[in-house]
Amino acid sequence: MKTHRPSRSPCPIGRASSIIGDRWAILILREAFLGITRFDDFLKRLRISRAALTSRLKLLVDTGVILRDPPEGKRADYRLTESGKDLFTTITALRQWGDRWLFEEGHEPLPLKTIDGDEVADVIVITKSGAPFIPEERAFPDWH
Repeated sequence: MKTHRPSRSPCPIGRASSIIGDRWAILILREAFLGITRFDDFLKRLRISRAALTSRLKLLVDTGVILRDPPEGKRADYRLTESGKDLFTTITALRQWGDRWLFEEGHEPLPLKTIDGDEVADVIVITKSGAPFIPEERAFPDWH
């Protein structure tokens, strides 16, 4: 993977996808949200090549999604930054969509729960007034 060049797209989805649109980047984020911080642990859990993991972690570090501590040398921890933690809703929405649409009928998803055992509700988009946002009623800017 080459050095990341920030996207010049006027579309925020285009800009975000240049960072987290890669399959491995999304799976690294999943593992980070599950508490994985060490290179070797990412390697084992993802069954990814060392080169691919190195390049994806570098991208996530360079773009401020993950922090490498210490920045140089071996035995580093990789932790989510505030920017990375802010992706939790996105990752949760992807998980819920995958559970809903990508498994056989009768699939029972493992519920996402808080430490206290409270089950996480489905991610929904609401307006500032609190009403559910219906995609058919959208008014998105034309970024083209």
